Amino acid sequence: KAPQSWKPMPPEHINMNYDQTCNLKCPSCRNELIHYKGGQLEKVHQIQNYVQDKILPGVQSIALTGVGDPFMSRVFRPFLFNFDSKKYAGIKTIHFHTNGQLFTAEMFSKMKGIHHLNISTDISIDAASEEVYNKVRPPGNWNTLMENLQFIKQLDNLVLLGISMVVQQDN
Repeated sequence: KAPQSWKPMPPEHINMNYDQTCNLKCPSCRNELIHYKGGQLEKVHQIQNYVQDKILPGVQSIALTGVGDPFMSRVFRPFLFNFDSKKYAGIKTIHFHTNGQLFTAEMFSKMKGIHHLNISTDISIDAASEEVYNKVRPPGNWNTLMENLQFIKQLDNLVLLGISMVVQQDN
């Protein structure tokens, strides 16, 4: 029996986790705010341009980010605002891993190109009360999070809403 040849296939899913920019400085993740600038930001832009041009046109789903917050990123936020559903016609699902602070109705309204996609999200909270949240999610705001969760759960195209946490001494 002749050996079968391997035919390379493009990925069906990509996790775009190369920008650590975040609006929080959670002790479980980092001890300072991370906002890329200069050479770091330029490197992330180069990666993003490559991914947008060479990889995304062939994928079915994407995830943002797991290492920062996509709505704070100076790379991912413009990508979401200008999402080209013709260029990325194969993409049917987008997953957001976020702290939820910036996932607002106003932010989502600016992402018109993804409104037809299936949306899933995992909101990292690490707390079940305002007191604990203030300790483990600085400088996050519990009330903002609660308002945003109310908005997110009513999205017509939401297919999955997950809540995650890092178990730590303070929670």
